[in-house]
Amino acid sequence: MGDMIILAYWEVLILTGAQNGSQGWGYAFNPIFTPIIYAIANFLTCFQMLTPITILHVYHYIVNLFPNGWILVSSSNTHQVDGFTCIFSTELHIETFLLSYLDSR
Repeated sequence: MGDMIILAYWEVLILTGAQNGSQGWGYAFNPIFTPIIYAIANFLTCFQMLTPITILHVYHYIVNLFPNGWILVSSSNTHQVDGFTCIFSTELHIETFLLSYLDSR
């Protein structure tokens, strides 16, 4: 249940979601906090783990890559009825981060 964004230099950023369960209805478990870069051109070390994100993004999330390199991540929850009392409650925060090889314009 992760999300992917195609980056420069033949790389794909994989982040958010859950390791187990299914989407919606509160059935997602083991949230993913560590983004991974898959480098297509680097066959020896094609997966690189990044610094963990700080906000839980399990389901109904959105990930946007901006022209200046900033990545915005926001999300909702895994339950259809009450998003504030379920195990992964509705998240109203937005998280941004910048990959280490990009400048901070």
